[in-house]
Amino acid sequence: MGGASYDVSIRITSGFDGYVPEAEGDDAGREARIAGLMETLDRMSGQEIENDVFQEIDFTLCPECRKRFVAELSDYIGDQDAPKSRKSPTFLQ
Repeated sequence: MGGASYDVSIRITSGFDGYVPEAEGDDAGREARIAGLMETLDRMSGQEIENDVFQEIDFTLCPECRKRFVAELSDYIGDQDAPKSRKSPTFLQ
């Protein structure tokens, strides 16, 4: 084979802004909210919970697939020849 290939690694990690809202209401209300969260977690698989916090994706692209991949991301990553600057996060809808 001997053709060019491109390794791609994507790491997705949850963000935390340092803010933890105060629990409002009485003890029974707080306990009910905690119970609800625990029920939600019980319905999720371990992999779903892990992917919600951290996910790593690795794959290899051929030259043509690399071009298409970069073209699809161009709106999010900007001009690759421009000087690098830290952008604000982009949230896909």
